[in-house]
Amino acid sequence: MSTRPSRHRSCSLTPLTLALVAAAVLAVIPTNAADTTLKDVMKKMNTQVLNGDAKALAPLFDATKAKSKPEFSNWNAISDKGKAAAAAGDLAGAKATCKECHDAYRNEYKTKYGSKAP
Repeated sequence: MSTRPSRHRSCSLTPLTLALVAAAVLAVIPTNAADTTLKDVMKKMNTQVLNGDAKALAPLFDATKAKSKPEFSNWNAISDKGKAAAAAGDLAGAKATCKECHDAYRNEYKTKYGSKAP
């Protein structure tokens, strides 16, 4: 009998080795990384505005609503108004609600919660 390891056994260790390496890498990634989900949604919204596709904005207003913070009391209402305009195909109305929210909350939100916030 040979003392050489079988090919089958070494192949089955490869996925386990990869999983252990992946777990080690994930363990050292900082968990306090900045949340850029709202920024990403805004980029998607801008793309739809540039495409002139108001209806595609409707679900994105839900995503913005999900990023609301308690101190921004009118955020949810503005998101709902934007979603209604978008669902109706009213691009100008949807854009107006974007501006309304940006005027009211953009600077404070970016300072407190933005990707460069402490």
